Amino acid sequence: MARRGRFRWSTPALLMLGALSACDHEGRSFPPDVPRLLPDAAADADLDLGPPEDAAPPPRPDGGDLLPDVSVDLGPAGDPTYRLTLLHVGAGASRLLPEGDFGGAARFVTTAKALRRAADEGPGQGVLLVSAGGEVAAGASFGASLEDGVPFYETRTLDAAGVDVVALGNHAFDFGPAVLADLVTGFERPVPFVAANLTFVGEPALAPLAEADRLLSSAVVETGGERVGVVGATTAALAQVSSPGGVTAADPVPAVQAAIDRLRSDGVDKIVLLAQLEDFEADLALVGALREVDLMVSGAEATVLAKADQPLAPGDTARGPYPMVARDARGATVPVVSTGGGYRYVGRLVVDFDDAGRVTSVDAARSAPVRVAGGEQPEARVPDPAIVAAVEVPLAATLASFDALQIGAAEVALDARRGSVRSRETNLGDLVADALLWQARRFARDRGAPAPDAALVNGGALRSNRLVPAGPLTERDTHDLLPFPSFVVIAESVPPAALKRLLENAFAQVESGSGRFPQVAGLKIRWDSQTTPQVVGLDGEVVTAGARVQRVELADGTVLIDGGAPVGQRSIALATLDFLARGGDGYVIPPPLRPTGVSYQQAVRDYVAGALEGHVRAARYPAGGVGRIERIR
Repeated sequence: MARRGRFRWSTPALLMLGALSACDHEGRSFPPDVPRLLPDAAADADLDLGPPEDAAPPPRPDGGDLLPDVSVDLGPAGDPTYRLTLLHVGAGASRLLPEGDFGGAARFVTTAKALRRAADEGPGQGVLLVSAGGEVAAGASFGASLEDGVPFYETRTLDAAGVDVVALGNHAFDFGPAVLADLVTGFERPVPFVAANLTFVGEPALAPLAEADRLLSSAVVETGGERVGVVGATTAALAQVSSPGGVTAADPVPAVQAAIDRLRSDGVDKIVLLAQLEDFEADLALVGALREVDLMVSGAEATVLAKADQPLAPGDTARGPYPMVARDARGATVPVVSTGGGYRYVGRLVVDFDDAGRVTSVDAARSAPVRVAGGEQPEARVPDPAIVAAVEVPLAATLASFDALQIGAAEVALDARRGSVRSRETNLGDLVADALLWQARRFARDRGAPAPDAALVNGGALRSNRLVPAGPLTERDTHDLLPFPSFVVIAESVPPAALKRLLENAFAQVESGSGRFPQVAGLKIRWDSQTTPQVVGLDGEVVTAGARVQRVELADGTVLIDGGAPVGQRSIALATLDFLARGGDGYVIPPPLRPTGVSYQQAVRDYVAGALEGHVRAARYPAGGVGRIERIR
């Protein structure tokens, strides 16, 4: 059996190193230019990757087209002296149960172990298994992990597979720092989690793990007699898209470059970048802004790279060749790989380095994403019996218990599709907003406080991305649809001007599918997509006020905004989520804020069982909603 590499971790450097240089619609950091892709990339022949450090990079293909599977000659390089087999997994996303003949935690573990055994490991030949982040995803499966306790099923799976380094992505923070701490400490081995642009000193739940070298800017793994550095990068918009508590995020470009420079100065000349900037384009753009990155693994859940004509798991389509080849800021070539989401593949990239630590070639005959498969598939492997017993069986049992608990029934399909809840009113959005308003009013009544006038929930809080069919509603549905640890709060005094600002934010990024799009109760809103959207600067100040929100009125007919301008001085009490009250999705909700202590998942459960007496009727929640949000054009 191949001998495992020994860790020697780099000193963490987790200070803020700069503000965002430029942002897209989600506030993600982008360099001034996208990475320059080579005109072609090989899939079925070895790639010669000698880096022309001083050469001007070639122009990017028109439109940034992805690369075909043909060979590329990139010039002379030194003789290869070290071979690295880089095994990698993308966003596992808590998809731990097999889907027919594909995926599943137990098959993933046997596949990863078999690929490690098959790799040559010894003097001059190393093996490394990394996770590009996204191990957990909000939903019933991770809800079962939380229900059943530490170590989480996700941790058990990666631990058994022998993962060497894990990237910290934004979803790791979705349940707060304490849950992330449980994820990290659940490993039996001291596996490092890396993100160069995060600082943990202000978060009590995570600062001790940073001090103990479990949360790092980079890690170094010794394998095959050489040291390989692994650097992580996550989104600078972490506070807007997740719940990091006291963790702060900086622009990844200078932070990652500083981590690379420290590794290089310490004599580590083989650098792997694990990128988790929320989408593949942003990950690619990061490569183009950096120097001296040798390999990049993207954690983009939606992107699978594969060879031409390679069989893929059902439903998957290759976004480009494996590997894709990009150029860094100096024109050096960088192989880029991604296996998409779920435990459906283990990526295997076999590369050769010369004495100077430069990648000289990719062994294309051995490099490919390997399907995690069973049944009659050619790659079929027997599931790991220990993981079947420790993960798949108890997870399936807990999910079955969720399925068995019925909270009500719906006469109509509920629209939880991502494209719907983030662009228009849906009947699920109406149901959840009504539940928030109902729960907040009960809370106010019990305390003798004024009843809230309206409620707002962001479309990004509504998950599962499906049309939930009419029929029974179960506990599992609430975990899938409302998976986050978000709690109902009451903003006690929101004047019309503040309401105008927060609603302009709500409609500012509809075209990009932002999760900030509102679903409301107690309000009727008219908005215009053809007018100016709100723009907020890097300091959080409004640069452009926005003119999309044309009219807003309460259920009793009181007009709060008309002709795009606030009307009068009447403040309203607004029920919403604590995530938004903390600035999530760019919302600015004025204090005072009163927490109710009730999660939005529990609010919906209680509302369906109580106010609706177990019946979600089509007359009350018709497909397409009831006209609370009207798009003028």
